[in-house]
Amino acid sequence: MEKQRKTIQINPAFFKIGTKTRKQAQEKKRSDLRQTIKPNNLKKQLLSRIKNHQQTREKTSEQSDTDNLDKFQNDFNSSLNYLQTMIKQKREDKRKRTIKKKEKITSQAPQASQAPQASQAPQASQAPQAPQAPIINTQPFTQAPSTATNSLIQQPPQLVQTKSNDSVALPYGCLKNGTKPTYSQYIKTLKKDNTYKKQTLVLPPKPPPTTEVLERREKLNKLKETMAVPKKEIILKTVNMKRTIKIFKLGKKGDKVGVLVKSGKTRKKIREEHKILHSKCILEVKSYLRKHNLIKAGTAAPENILRKLYEDSFLAGDIYNKNADILLHNYMQTDNQHYK
Repeated sequence: MEKQRKTIQINPAFFKIGTKTRKQAQEKKRSDLRQTIKPNNLKKQLLSRIKNHQQTREKTSEQSDTDNLDKFQNDFNSSLNYLQTMIKQKREDKRKRTIKKKEKITSQAPQASQAPQASQAPQASQAPQAPQAPIINTQPFTQAPSTATNSLIQQPPQLVQTKSNDSVALPYGCLKNGTKPTYSQYIKTLKKDNTYKKQTLVLPPKPPPTTEVLERREKLNKLKETMAVPKKEIILKTVNMKRTIKIFKLGKKGDKVGVLVKSGKTRKKIREEHKILHSKCILEVKSYLRKHNLIKAGTAAPENILRKLYEDSFLAGDIYNKNADILLHNYMQTDNQHYK
């Protein structure tokens, strides 16, 4: 038996070089929704509702028969056009309502201002009118709404212009550093009316009290005297001050030796005073020691020695050094500084 041969077919386009195999992206054209709409139950219900609404507006008793599937596309387009006319009609009604409100406000103005307005009325009528929406009549329906066309053809009302009395110039302006002062500056310049007249009230004379009133007054005074509580006298307490003097005999006297033991209060005071002395500056320390002749002027002694000498001498009392050499040295140094 002869073997069955399989034939392999290859597309010759695959062997081409430099050709574009990808499909070029083309701009998709948006299809009209009205053409792509297909008949179904929902669309039929929408059409029937629109027709019923139109029939009530036209006040006709005729009932339209159901359209065939071939005429469905045209009926749907006509119903959309009818909806557009209804929307435009409502917009026009709203615009006319606002114009009527403006007319009412202008009509309430005083009669004195109507004379200049009458001359300006024909000029306002010559102003460009607002563009009216086109009226679209639907073909599949029998009658068009007459009320909608009449309302659209109505002329817009005439505009009334009012003149503002700018002849009276205000004494103040709204610009800072301008030719006219601001309102706040203008108020400050005005003088206040301080001429205040005191009005004296003239009261009629009181009638003399009757006997009943006098009796009641006397009874009330007696009641006050009986109910009044006498005030207690404030007794000042006398405080007797006692002064005690204690004499301490210190040192050796016969077989006894007296020593003063410092209390806690005195020790605390000494500690506080010692802290104050320790916080003094070095210039104040040197000036104190030089005045008491405890150091020579211009000494190069370290700071800790000078502070220790100052604290001990201050705590011991006012100690003065009477050495002749130090007195003469300090005197000569002060004279030289004075002459310089």
